[in-house]
Amino acid sequence: LEGIGDVHWFKYQEDDALSYYQRSLKLNETLNNKTGIGFQLQNLGYLYLERKEYSKALDYHIKALKIKEDIEDTIGVGLAFHAIAAVFIALRDLDLALDYEKKGQKIIEEMGTEIAKSYIYRRLGIIYEHIGDYDEAFRYYLLEFNILTKIGEQWPVGSSNFRMGKIYFLMSDYDKAIQHLTESLNIQSEIR
Repeated sequence: LEGIGDVHWFKYQEDDALSYYQRSLKLNETLNNKTGIGFQLQNLGYLYLERKEYSKALDYHIKALKIKEDIEDTIGVGLAFHAIAAVFIALRDLDLALDYEKKGQKIIEEMGTEIAKSYIYRRLGIIYEHIGDYDEAFRYYLLEFNILTKIGEQWPVGSSNFRMGKIYFLMSDYDKAIQHLTESLNIQSEIR
C-alpha cells in the first residue's frame, strides 16, 4: 500500500497517495507494527506539508517522532526532527526550524548514513540562508556537496552546486556564483 501511495505522490496524485497512506497506516495499526506506523505517519506529514496543511503536517510528524522514540529508533528520531524542521521552515519560524534541525543533526552525525547527513546539512544550509547567515549556509551546503560528491550522487551534486552558486551571488561574489551555477547547469544537462 505504501509503495502504491509513493507512486501516486510522485505522479502528483496527492488524493490517491493520501488514501493509500491512510490505508497503510490502518493496516500497520491493526498489525501493531510500530515501525510501519511511524513510517506512515511521517509519509502523511510530508504529504500534508506539500499540501500546505501545516497543522496536520506538524501533528503527523510529532506523532511519528513519539512512535520512533517509543521503539527506540534513534536514526528515525533524528529524521523525525528533520521532518518537523521542514514544517517550521514553511511556517517561517526559523528559530524552531533550526532547533529541531540541530537536534536531528546531533543524532544523524553520530549514527546516520552519509546520505542522511547530506539531507541534514542541506536543510541547515536552507535555514541559515533564510536567516541571512550566508557564511553558515555556505558551510553546510559545502558539507552536503562533499558527501554527495564522495558517494557519486550526480543529480544532487548539481543541485548542491546551484545552492552554493546562489549563496555566492547573495554575497556578491559573482565570479564564483557563475562558476557554481554553470557547473550545476552542466551536470543537470548531462543527466537529461
